[in-house]
Amino acid sequence: ERFQLEGGTFLITGGTRGVGFHLAHGLLKNGAKQLIILGRTDINKKENREYSQEVAENLKTLRHLGRVDYHPVNVADREALEALREQIGKEVGKLQGILHAAGSKVPFQPLSGYDSDQFVTETLPKTAGTLYLAECFDAINDGFFAIMSSLNTLVPQKYSVAYTVSNTFLDGVAD
Repeated sequence: ERFQLEGGTFLITGGTRGVGFHLAHGLLKNGAKQLIILGRTDINKKENREYSQEVAENLKTLRHLGRVDYHPVNVADREALEALREQIGKEVGKLQGILHAAGSKVPFQPLSGYDSDQFVTETLPKTAGTLYLAECFDAINDGFFAIMSSLNTLVPQKYSVAYTVSNTFLDGVAD
């Protein structure tokens, strides 16, 4: 069964850059009414200025095509997702789909360059974040739940161990 794109509201993680931005752009160009974009970065904080400029420019581009709400929420924070679900449920009602396209903000490095906390932190958005999104938003999602993996799982890049592990997890969830 086809999902309803025209006039629908969609939630996208990582929708401000890379693949997520292109997906967001495509949804709006093809009739989506509203996008709710989640990102780990609070673009209003000074320490995020350089990254925030790119995000702000991309959000401006998307907002020329339709309604776009940006929420600085880490998908690996279950409590924050539950609070956002309550807010979205009250303001929007049902979602027509969820696209989980959160990427990596950390440069690739050898495994020896990680301590265990860094490794876990780097993998959480794609691993725990996937599970939390599915669990938290199931009640208000009337459409699809799509997860974006990477070809990196088939042809890993040098020093991409955390990224490869995260995306391999996504491939396993999709099976």
